[in-house]
Amino acid sequence: MVGAVSDDQGSLDSEGSMKMPVVSVTPLANGDLGLRLGYPTPDGGCQEMDATFTKDAVDGQFSSAAVAQTNIRVAFANYKRFAVLCSETQRGDVRNVWLQLCSG
Repeated sequence: MVGAVSDDQGSLDSEGSMKMPVVSVTPLANGDLGLRLGYPTPDGGCQEMDATFTKDAVDGQFSSAAVAQTNIRVAFANYKRFAVLCSETQRGDVRNVWLQLCSG
């Protein structure tokens, strides 16, 4: 991931200490998106995670219950060099919007 912005309060509170994750986005044969994420940990290690964004009925729109994102849109991508993702999260009554630039 090259950059991310959000109105998520947890992200805003930790922006001074937050480390940028590395994200690889791959289109899957069934139309879903596969993501491989690596996050730096405070002890200098790396926590890795795989996620699948499930294709919705609308082209370019996905969702992922695993990361609480209900409306993920691929704004633009060539899947070899970059992808621009816009997503929403919902936690209780709080809705947040995220914009992410991922680079390969």
